[in-house]
Amino acid sequence: MWTTSEVLDALSSDFSQQLDSQRLNLPLYDRSSRCGVGRDHEGRFVAIFPSEPELPGFEIKNASYEPVRMVQVEQAAESEVEVAVLRIEAIVESESLSALSGVFSTLFNVSEQRGSAGKIIWLLRDLFASQLKGLPSLEVVTGLVGELVVVLASSAPSNALKAWHSNPNDRYDFSADNHRVEVKASLTQRRTHHFSSSQLPSPKDVKLTVLSVLVDQVQVGQNIEDLVSEISVSVEPRARQHLIEVVTEILKCPPVLVSHFVFDTQSARSNVKAFAAADIPTVHCGLSITSASWTCSLDGISEMQESDVAILLGRP
Repeated sequence: MWTTSEVLDALSSDFSQQLDSQRLNLPLYDRSSRCGVGRDHEGRFVAIFPSEPELPGFEIKNASYEPVRMVQVEQAAESEVEVAVLRIEAIVESESLSALSGVFSTLFNVSEQRGSAGKIIWLLRDLFASQLKGLPSLEVVTGLVGELVVVLASSAPSNALKAWHSNPNDRYDFSADNHRVEVKASLTQRRTHHFSSSQLPSPKDVKLTVLSVLVDQVQVGQNIEDLVSEISVSVEPRARQHLIEVVTEILKCPPVLVSHFVFDTQSARSNVKAFAAADIPTVHCGLSITSASWTCSLDGISEMQESDVAILLGRP
């Protein structure tokens, strides 16, 4: 709908005009979509979207969200409009302001495509509270790239997404019936990965496979946003929504904000290797040791055959 640059210009506009508490000054405002961006009477940054009465609101440090609110828009012909209102305390730091502009631009696009942005707004609460300073680390982004590469490596991404976790804190990354798969991504050229006793050994009667992905960070390649777009065109709307929600939950921000992390995903797709969990050296906890974590190289372990991991990669 609007680019990050256009949103940034709107947020940076002169807002010296006095407003009453119900009125919003929105340099960018689209009447048909009920979307707009600007400031309120207290100088807070404001983004509006179509109202969502089925969702709860929130009020946290530096941000608030009202799913239903009657407001007056300075640039609108109507006396009042019913919208959802997201307010963010004014940001001075240029880098954070640019990041907020990217978030708003992404939310407007989501609202335009799906008619709703409220669920994504809820997922970004912590980011808003930090005033766009809590962006994910390279380690988090690399792990997500590994999982998305596995989805793309399958011949049926929709099936892979159905098996993909809904919560990033789930024990394993993919699950289907009694099959589980844990994806391990490495930025080195060695299949050395971190494991924990919460994952290994696997529960009884569960077949656990570890997929190892070698990822190179490069100057020209694909970022998270590119991977999400590539997967989205090949899956149905429900799977696409699940994809976007999980990616946002893992990153705690829209993918556009980590677009500077770029990877060679083509080579990554071709070097996905599968290992049986039973073949991986494991620390067995007992009465005295209740939990453990360790680093293990898989380079000397025999990989599984394609037929053994077909179900986990979403193949018929």
